[in-house]
Amino acid sequence: MQSYRKLRIKYKLQLIIMAVVAPALLLSCAAFATYDLMRLRDSTTKDLRTQAEVIGSNIEAALGFGDQKAAEEDLAGLRAKPNIVAAYVYSADGSLFAAYRRDDHEPLRAIPKLQATEIRREAGRLAVLEPLRAPGGVTGSLYLESDLHEMQLRIRRFSAIAAAILLIALLAAMVLALRLQRVISTPILDLAQAARLVSARRDYSIRAVRQNDDELGRLVDDFNNMLAEIQRQDSELKQFRDHLQEEVTARTADLLAAEVELRQSQKLESVGRLAAGIAHEINTPIQFIGDNTRFLEDAFAAFRTVLEKSQAVVDCAALGDAVSPDLVKEVRQAAEAADLNYLLDETPKSLAQTLEGVDRVATIVRAMKEFAHIDRKEKSATDINKALQSTLTVARNELKYVAKVETDFGELPLVVCNASDINQVFLNLLVNAAHAIADVVKGSGQLGLIRVRTYLEGDTVLISIADTGSGIPENIREKIFDPFFTTKEVGQGTGQGLAIARSNVVDKHGGEITFTSEVGNGTTFYVRLPVGDDVNPDESTKAPVSTQP
Repeated sequence: MQSYRKLRIKYKLQLIIMAVVAPALLLSCAAFATYDLMRLRDSTTKDLRTQAEVIGSNIEAALGFGDQKAAEEDLAGLRAKPNIVAAYVYSADGSLFAAYRRDDHEPLRAIPKLQATEIRREAGRLAVLEPLRAPGGVTGSLYLESDLHEMQLRIRRFSAIAAAILLIALLAAMVLALRLQRVISTPILDLAQAARLVSARRDYSIRAVRQNDDELGRLVDDFNNMLAEIQRQDSELKQFRDHLQEEVTARTADLLAAEVELRQSQKLESVGRLAAGIAHEINTPIQFIGDNTRFLEDAFAAFRTVLEKSQAVVDCAALGDAVSPDLVKEVRQAAEAADLNYLLDETPKSLAQTLEGVDRVATIVRAMKEFAHIDRKEKSATDINKALQSTLTVARNELKYVAKVETDFGELPLVVCNASDINQVFLNLLVNAAHAIADVVKGSGQLGLIRVRTYLEGDTVLISIADTGSGIPENIREKIFDPFFTTKEVGQGTGQGLAIARSNVVDKHGGEITFTSEVGNGTTFYVRLPVGDDVNPDESTKAPVSTQP
C-alpha cells in the first residue's frame, strides 16, 4: 500500500483500469468455460446414452436367440467409436453373454451396481447400464463405458483459446489504459508542474493550461484564479513591504534619537538625584568659609583700629613730641577691645580652614567634571581607578548615611572607553547598592558596607561593587536587566538604570556585566571591560587608594 501511494498518478490510473478490466475478463472467461463444460458434459452423456440405446437394440435379437457370435460381431462394430473403451452384454441371470474391449489385454470387469439408464462418472470414465427388453420382458443388460479423452482434449483447446483471448484482451486493455489515463493524468500532471514552478520560482504569473471542459478544466480555472489572487496580494504585499521598510527606517531613526534622549534623560535624572547631596557637600565647606571670612573681616577691623591708634603714637614719637597719657590709654583700650592674643592665635587657624574649604569645593567640582566628561564624546584612554574615585566623590552624600565604602584599587592599564558612559554605569551600581543597604539598615542607626575593587584579568579590567543589602530574589534575577523593570515603588525609579548599564558595557564597549547574589547577605556586580588595542597594556596609572571617598 505504501508503494502504491508513491506511484505517479498515471500509473495509478493504469492500475485502476487494469484492476477493473482483468477481473471482468477473468469472470467472463470463467463463465464461458463453465457453460461450455456443462454443455460438453451434457452432450457427452447424451451421446453415450444414445449409443447405448442403438447398440442395445441391435443386440436384443442376438441375446433373445442366444447367438453369442452375432452379439460379439455387433459389439466389434464399436471399434469405429474411439471413445468407447468397453462394452459388456449380460443375460437376465447376470452372466456375461458377450464382451468388447478396445484394449484386449484389459481384464473383464464386474458390472457396477448401476440403476437402469444411470450415467456414472468414475476413474475418468463415463459408464451407462442400458436394459435389454423383448416382448416378453427384460432379457438382459448392456454395460457401455466411454473415456473422457475427447472431453479433456476439448477442455485443453478451450483453455488455450481462453488464455490467448484473455492475454490479448489484457494487452488491448493495457494499451487502451495507457491512452485513456492521459485524459485524466495529463491535466493533473500539468497542473502539478505549474504548481512546482510557482513554488520554486515564486512567480505567480505562471498559469496552467486548460485542456478539458470537465471538472479538471474547472479545477485548472480555479487554480489560475487562485494564482491571480495571490499575484495581486503579493503585489500589494511588496508595495506594503516597501512602504513598511521606509516606515521602519524612519521609526528606527526616531527610536535611536529617542534612545539618545532617554539615556541623556536618565543621566540627568541621576545627576538631579545627586544634586541635593552635592549641594549639601558643597554647602558645608562654603558655610565655614563664609564664617571664617566674616571672622577675618572683624579681626582685620580690630587690627586696623589698634594699628591706627598705634600709628598716632609712632607719629608723635617721630616728631619728638611727648606722647600723652591719654593717647597711650587709647592704644591700650583698643588692644584690649581687639583681644590681640586671641586674634593672633585664631587668625592662622581660620585661614587654614578657609583654604581647606576651598580645596574641598574644588575637589567636588573637579569630580563632577570628571564624572560628566562633557568635553569628551568619543572613546579615549581612561583611568578606571580615577573614574571610580570621581564617581564615589559625586555619590558620597548618597552613600555616607547608609554605608561605609571600602576601596581596593589595583594597578590597571588605561582602558579605551567612553568615560561618561562608564561613570554612569558605576553611579547606577553604587546608588543601587546604597538603596539595597538602606532597606536593610533603615531605622537601625547602623551602616552597611560597600566594597569597590579593581584588578586586571588578562587583557580585561574587572570592577566589582559588592553590598551588604538584602540580595536579589531568585524569581526576578532574569529580569533585572530588562528595560523598565523595577521593584521600587511608583515614582522611586524608572527601571532603566541596569538596562542602560548593560547596554553601555555590553553593546557599546564589548564588555560583560554579571552578578552574584545571596538573599539576606547582599549582591556583587562584576563589570568586565576589554583594555582595547589602542593602549599598551604595560602603560598604566595608579589611582589614589582610600577607604573613604
